[in-house]
Amino acid sequence: VTGNSAVMKYLMKVLAPLVAVLAIVIASGTSRIICPRFKREAWSFDKTLNCIGSLLQIMFIALVGISVVPLQCYTHPNKEHSIVSFPEIICSGGDFGTLVALSVLLIVLLVIPFLAVSFWGMYFAKSKTESAKTATAFLTRMRFLVYRFRPDVWWW
Repeated sequence: VTGNSAVMKYLMKVLAPLVAVLAIVIASGTSRIICPRFKREAWSFDKTLNCIGSLLQIMFIALVGISVVPLQCYTHPNKEHSIVSFPEIICSGGDFGTLVALSVLLIVLLVIPFLAVSFWGMYFAKSKTESAKTATAFLTRMRFLVYRFRPDVWWW
C-alpha cells in the first residue's frame, strides 16, 4: 500500500492516529443519527471526548516517538547526515523537509492539544468538581485523567 517511499511510510504513521480520532468522531456522529431510530442512547459529547482522550493517552508515547523520527539523524563518514529510520533520506535534502513538515503537523494537531487539555484538566480539576452542576460533565470528559485518583486527596 505505501510502496517503498520513505515519505509514504512516514505519512501512514502520521495519519494512523489522526484517522483513529476521526473514526471516533464519525462513530459518535453516526450514533446520534442511528440510535434514536432504534430507541437507543446515542454517544454523549462528554463520553466521546473521554474516548478520544483515552485513545490519545494510550498512544501518547508512540505519537511523540513518531513525531521525532525525522529529527534523529546520524553522520556518514563523508560528513553528510541521514535519518536513522530512513537512511536513504539526507537530513538537509529533498524529502527531509516533507518529513519535518509531517512531524510538525502531528505535533500541532495531536501532541500539543492533548498536553494542553491534560494540563488544563488537572489545573481545574478541583474547582470544576466543587459544584455539582459542573462536576458531572467535567468528570465524564476528563475520566481518562482522573479515574485513578481519589477526590478526597486531589493534591496527592
